[in-house]
Amino acid sequence: MNVKLPSKQRELGLWIIFLFMVLLVLMISIIEFLSITENSNFSHDFGIYARFFYFITPYILGWVFFISAIAFFVFDQKRKLPTKFPMILGLSACLVSTSYYSIYPSELIQSIWLVSVLLLSTTFLFQMLPGITNKNIYKKIKMFVILLSVLAVFGSLLLRFNYQQFAQIIPESVIILWSGILLGLALIYGFTHIMRIEKSNQLQMEGISAIGFILGWTPFCVLLFQMLNKSMSPITPWILLPIALYPIFIAGLIKFDEGKNEAKSGFSDSSQLTVVLIIFSLLGLIVLGANIFDRSRPSDFLQPPLFIGLIMFLLPNIISLLLMKNHKLPDKTTSFVEDKGNFRSLDEKININRLGENEDIYDGLRQKINKLTNVNPYHHFVFDSSNNEYYAYPFLSGKTSDLRFSSGSDFVQYFVKNRSAINISDFNHLPTEISYEKEKLELLATNVIIPIHIENELAGWLAFSTDNQNPDEIDQIISKIKPLIDQFSNVKKHIHHQLELEQRISDMNILNRIVQGVNYTLALDDIYELIYAQTTQVIPASDFYIILKDHQTQSLRTVFFVEMDERISEKENDLITQSQSMETHVIESGRGLIINNYVEYCISRHYPIFYSDLKDVIIVPLNTGAITNGCIIIGEREKDQKFTENQLSLAQSIADLVAGAIEKARLLEETEQYARQLSILNDLTRKLTSTLEIEELYGTILQNSMDMVKCEVARLIILDDRNQELVYQAVIGINSDKLLSSSVPLDYGLIGKSFLSKTPILMNNFDSENKSHEELNAFYETSINSLMIIPMILKNQVLGLIELVNHQDGITFTNNDQELISALAAQAAIALENARLYRRTDQELAKRVEELSVMQRIDRELNTSLDMKKAMEITLTWAIRQSGFNVGWIGLVFESKIQLMASSGYNPEVMIQIENQISSSDFWGTETESKNFRPIQVMVNETTQLHPKAITQILLPIRRDEKIIAMMMMENFEDHFLDENELNFLVRLCDHSSIAIVNSQLYAEVQEANQAKSEFVSLVAHELKNPMTSIKGYTELLATGAVGSITPAQANFLSTIRNNTDRMNTLVSDLNDLTKIEAGSMRMEPEALDLKEIINELVRSTKRQLEEKQQTLHIEIDKELSEVWADPNRLLQILTNLISNAHKYTQKNGEISLIAEKSKDYWGTDPSIWVTHIMVKDNGLGISVEDQKMIFQKFFRSEDAEIRASSGTGLGLNITRSLVEMQGGRIWFESEYKKGTTFHLTLPMAE
Repeated sequence: MNVKLPSKQRELGLWIIFLFMVLLVLMISIIEFLSITENSNFSHDFGIYARFFYFITPYILGWVFFISAIAFFVFDQKRKLPTKFPMILGLSACLVSTSYYSIYPSELIQSIWLVSVLLLSTTFLFQMLPGITNKNIYKKIKMFVILLSVLAVFGSLLLRFNYQQFAQIIPESVIILWSGILLGLALIYGFTHIMRIEKSNQLQMEGISAIGFILGWTPFCVLLFQMLNKSMSPITPWILLPIALYPIFIAGLIKFDEGKNEAKSGFSDSSQLTVVLIIFSLLGLIVLGANIFDRSRPSDFLQPPLFIGLIMFLLPNIISLLLMKNHKLPDKTTSFVEDKGNFRSLDEKININRLGENEDIYDGLRQKINKLTNVNPYHHFVFDSSNNEYYAYPFLSGKTSDLRFSSGSDFVQYFVKNRSAINISDFNHLPTEISYEKEKLELLATNVIIPIHIENELAGWLAFSTDNQNPDEIDQIISKIKPLIDQFSNVKKHIHHQLELEQRISDMNILNRIVQGVNYTLALDDIYELIYAQTTQVIPASDFYIILKDHQTQSLRTVFFVEMDERISEKENDLITQSQSMETHVIESGRGLIINNYVEYCISRHYPIFYSDLKDVIIVPLNTGAITNGCIIIGEREKDQKFTENQLSLAQSIADLVAGAIEKARLLEETEQYARQLSILNDLTRKLTSTLEIEELYGTILQNSMDMVKCEVARLIILDDRNQELVYQAVIGINSDKLLSSSVPLDYGLIGKSFLSKTPILMNNFDSENKSHEELNAFYETSINSLMIIPMILKNQVLGLIELVNHQDGITFTNNDQELISALAAQAAIALENARLYRRTDQELAKRVEELSVMQRIDRELNTSLDMKKAMEITLTWAIRQSGFNVGWIGLVFESKIQLMASSGYNPEVMIQIENQISSSDFWGTETESKNFRPIQVMVNETTQLHPKAITQILLPIRRDEKIIAMMMMENFEDHFLDENELNFLVRLCDHSSIAIVNSQLYAEVQEANQAKSEFVSLVAHELKNPMTSIKGYTELLATGAVGSITPAQANFLSTIRNNTDRMNTLVSDLNDLTKIEAGSMRMEPEALDLKEIINELVRSTKRQLEEKQQTLHIEIDKELSEVWADPNRLLQILTNLISNAHKYTQKNGEISLIAEKSKDYWGTDPSIWVTHIMVKDNGLGISVEDQKMIFQKFFRSEDAEIRASSGTGLGLNITRSLVEMQGGRIWFESEYKKGTTFHLTLPMAE
């Protein structure tokens, strides 16, 4: 187990370590010096004088400083005074003992010297700084100086390690410069102390210390800045002269502080100080005189720098002029000394020590009594107001007794009433009141007790024994001592009045500074700091607390927390139990208390113990008129430091002065906070009205609620209408993420209570026994100290709740917080409703758009096919998908029966059963009933269900012109009915489906008609072809003269018959081909063909036609042309149609070209594929722009007269395109009217 040492022991240990480190430096210095002397060049470089002045003298002076440091440390410990000078003397010892580094370089000694200079300069500055009354500023300055000192050391090290890069800067110059600046600042502060002496007309300890510091260390400060320009020059030993005088001056200061009588040395008045200044000035003259020596002598190094002499001469004179402006004499009072056997008043000879009573008064009284008669033992009992006891005064020679007498004892009360001395000759015959203390009197071993009264109060008594036991002689001795005691009482009275007056002046100054401070300070925290800084100046304390009462919750909180002179912000704003506490008692009573043993006091009254380390406490209320708003607690941890009634009175005066300022600052702070909250609320209103995204709205509401009241956790709870639950939609804070999207019942705990009652809930300082508190802690998995739940209400309906947990500053939520969050909740409810309506509208719109998109997709699928079965399958599939049903069927209504067309999820046996057993009469009887038949949703059972798992069933009629043409039934495996929107979608789906069904029925009818037409055309073509063949044959026989010669007229008639027969034959063939194409019965037999052979056959078959019009046919075939993949007969037919058209619509002597090449398919979907590209080009009539749009239509004939002059059926190009596309090719044309036409076609290659 770790044991923490008391602060005094730790401080003593640190001082011992420090002194040990100084001793270590002295040992290192002598060891380094001895190692230097072993160098062979040392004796040659340094003579006996140089060694003495540069090495031996500084080292001896270092030991003098070290011994002085130990002496001062022991003296301070013995007198229990603040330890100030041992640190300075110890660092001075390190400084002077290592100053020889500038003569004979040593990195170790130089480093020690630099560190000593830096630490010494910093220490001097810190010793001068306590003139700053604001402790917070004082601490910040100290931290800033320490930080810059550390940076200076790091900068020096950086320069040392990178010396080549910064050759123009000497590394140690950084520390020397910063040390010179610190020492210079300390000297400036020292002069301010002297000016304070000059203004106050009092010779104070701080001023005398400042004078000694300025005289001793100003030359060294100048030397530091000189070293920056002459870094390699040695440190002159003359600088040690003013430094060596510093400890002598400090010793005189201690004597001044003790306030001894004139027989003892010390600066007891300003005349002695003037003597010291004169001596110092004379030394300066001597140093200046040394400058007249001849510098050419070997002992040039003994010549002092001019600046040291000037400073030593001028500074004392300047200080003397300042002090002589008003002749400074210490305060006097009354004393008495023996002068040639007589007693007389010597008001001008006795000093009052500003830190306490003069010990010479007590010791002088004892000495005078001893001159009258030999007294041994001798006790002088005095009153201790802090403990309300009388104790034996401790003389310089030591304590005379450890006995103490309570002020309420019978012994003391006896002397309060009786002023006469008593002579104890027999301890068995004592007065009754005194007899109770018989044992103590026997231990004292005295026979005379003389009471001492000052202003009718018992100030103490003398108890002593004399060698003379004669009662009469003892009475004579007492009568002689009486005047001495009267003189002593007068001195004590004057001392008391003087100290009381000074204390009152000091208290008034403090109170005046507090009044001025609070009048110019509006920041609450600055007022707390001011109260603490000023109060602890007049009432020393280790701990300081300010506790205030909350205006609305009436709870107590610590707003300012200082322990061991350190402010601990983490403990501020902690809650203090309102009832049954010391603080509550003082605030309720409005009266302050002094508590000598805090822990026992609290235990005896069953109060909670908040400050267990405190021993003594002052607690005063902060009264503002008749209202008490808090209290101030001043605590001390040391047992031997007791608070007095005067300190209580002063503390109460301070509290009364600052209470109003605190209240004013609190009201200002609360007003500013309220304004900030209103600003947030105003900004939030604008944000809410401009936000329609509900998730963003959740975050905005929650974040602004959290910012407005500064809580640790914020949660937004929204009502789920469908499930009737409260859902956490947004959360911020510790252990909140796991709550997101979780839900609680409507009547759960405090949340449910607020929701059902539609009222806010504000709870602070939960009772540990509170069941709701336990539930909330368990639910949130964190400790809840304060909770606020605000419902968001719109049109008397609760839309949700805002839940805020635990204020960030540890304080509780207030009614003001509740009002602000309620206003926010009202705005949030409107914004949430608007966002919901927007989302609902947006969702409905999105749903409609999605429905339209789905319907379009369904329409596309229905329109891609005219097959009735497929149309019904598509309808059933989409109906099941969109409705969420599991199985279903759809069928045509034919007369009174239903013909099943498609099903999903049923066994074939069930489908047969459906088709055989279900009829339209099961759903409607008459035509009127069928018109009124609407979709039905029902629950099914074992007898009505078609699927064994079905629970619900829906029946949908499919109408066309109010006639039911089909029925669709679906079954669901879950207990679920479709809502109105879902049902309407299915109705619209059935309407769209009815169109597709009717279209498929019509298409089926058309297909039947086309099939009949095709069969008829095929039959007619077949029947016509036989007689046409006979007619053509017999015509050819007659024309050739097979039956005899014919006349020209007869030949002409036969030619006409033959041409019409050919045209009729072509028409019949085209009709036959068209019928096969439309019926899908055209057979293709593709193979690898040599295009040249097809073209040769084409040329032979069209030669006669071309010759009749004297037209020229040009053939161009690519040599690299490969075989083409096509049906030979159909390819020949294609080319024949194109050449025939070119021949037909080209004038006589016209030109026709047929070009065939191997090319990439730039006109298709994949340009990387190789194809056979064929072009038929003419310079004929061309095609007009209007006719180009209809050129491939069946039976199309142009209205152009020239074109109509040529016979045709209008079927050739239509059949040609069909034949090309059926073989995987593509055909198109380019034409310019009256200039010609080019037809292009591509066919796949055989490779």
